[in-house]
Amino acid sequence: MQHDNQTEIDRLYTDVVEQGTELMPPRNHGLSTKFGLVNDQFGVSWQLNLPA
Repeated sequence: MQHDNQTEIDRLYTDVVEQGTELMPPRNHGLSTKFGLVNDQFGVSWQLNLPA
């Protein structure tokens, strides 16, 4: 998912990781302002991206 709001990225990440598994905490990885990776409670991987 690509979003334009840092607060929304943080909220989505927190909601999904609550019952899922953290794979990569949301932070600046150089190619985007904020990027995080998480598995939800069903095992589906989500990439949350805030473009630079």
